[in-house]
Amino acid sequence: MSTLLKSRVVHRPKLEHETPLVAIAAARQVIEEVSRYLDLPLPTRYAARLANRARVNYANSSAFRSRINTPGDSGREKLYQYMRHWFAAYLQSNHPELYDQLPSGFSVGQPLPASRHLSPYAQLLFS
Repeated sequence: MSTLLKSRVVHRPKLEHETPLVAIAAARQVIEEVSRYLDLPLPTRYAARLANRARVNYANSSAFRSRINTPGDSGREKLYQYMRHWFAAYLQSNHPELYDQLPSGFSVGQPLPASRHLSPYAQLLFS
């Protein structure tokens, strides 16, 4: 009589299923923020990479999950901080000429100041 082995299915936590956050939307916003600040179109694949990194970290790191799963807007803001930090590190390694144009606070997740390329009306909205 043969023994049947049951395969274990590991259910990993999923960012979009357990939170109201949408990783690709947050990532696109971060890439757009940098693109407007630098006045330079950036490839959409950057947003896909950031979203994937957020999903992988959420699935594999209880510490990351605990920082993202917070009440109110703080989880969303924390996700933006992580994505800004990750993207700054990517730019520093792969495009230092772009990284050097960003304020130092971006590396630790701070939002960029209102873009100098926005209309005067839009600058009022973001200031």
